[in-house]
Amino acid sequence: MKPRDPRWAGRWLAVFVANLGLPLFFGFEMARSVGMIGLSAAVVLAWAWIYLIGSRSPFIAKSMLIGGSVVAVAQILMLLHVGAGSVGMAVARSAGQASGIRVTSELGGFIATAVTGCILQSVALFVGGLTAFAVSLPEGSMARKPSATMADGVYGRERDA
Repeated sequence: MKPRDPRWAGRWLAVFVANLGLPLFFGFEMARSVGMIGLSAAVVLAWAWIYLIGSRSPFIAKSMLIGGSVVAVAQILMLLHVGAGSVGMAVARSAGQASGIRVTSELGGFIATAVTGCILQSVALFVGGLTAFAVSLPEGSMARKPSATMADGVYGRERDA
């Protein structure tokens, strides 16, 4: 993917939306009475900052598309998303912006959502980055090369030719 690829915005939006299901299900519950504006602002910023960075870095764009897809599928197990959300709520509570399972302010909604999103995006970047890096390596650089003495293999025939 080239920098400023016009397809990047649509692809990132699709992967991003695929990741919103479980977090927003719980997020709407924690921000039911107060915190929706903060939650919404954090969601928009979470999409925008990766979009801007990915627009300038093909490696980041590719990594986030691959890793974001993996993280979206991980919603089935819920462990990653619930864990990230729990950390987000713990940070909001420690900042005095949440009580129990509910945020108490717009700032609390923003903090809980932003922390949750950063954790999920970090995991996506790590998984996608490793995958993109491994795929971009030259052939044979990560695996043991076949022996050149294989009598009936390709290497043996190339040597005899």
